[in-house]
Amino acid sequence: MKKQILTSLFSLVILCASAQKMDDLETTETNQKYHSIGFNAGASTGLGLSYRYQFNKHSYQLTLLPIKGDRNTFINIGGRYAYNFRQDEKTTFFGYVGHATTFVSRKDYDYIEELEYTRKDISLITGVGFGTEINLNKVLAFNFALGLAHYYQSEPYNVVSLTGEIGLFYKLN
Repeated sequence: MKKQILTSLFSLVILCASAQKMDDLETTETNQKYHSIGFNAGASTGLGLSYRYQFNKHSYQLTLLPIKGDRNTFINIGGRYAYNFRQDEKTTFFGYVGHATTFVSRKDYDYIEELEYTRKDISLITGVGFGTEINLNKVLAFNFALGLAHYYQSEPYNVVSLTGEIGLFYKLN
């Protein structure tokens, strides 16, 4: 399980590093660069608070939702790379690839054995698909996407299925 978590974190670090490298390579005056924050909900792109960096036809997004309680812990971290195929003032049509990792830890009690134990589960979800972003005004954008995702969990569960992604973002600049 540690190997899966480290692989997921390493993938997200590479995703962020490549965003910076691509930004350094493209320095034309027609670059459209902006940063956004918002909320994202997607199986393969993550659930929670999101940060997105967009330049020209490329965008990178990181999403995080950590919840810690007395008996339960839920952490979801995701990343997405998108390429804009068609873009105008109001709409953008894009293709994306995303990866999300979910870690759940919960304390349970076995009444037969009379002992408390901690159950830990991890889910790795990788997906690809197409979506549309609609600019509601100059600073607010809504996006939705559909695609295919590969779901892998620590318990025997390994399937490819349809996935949906949705987000609302505020452009900072």
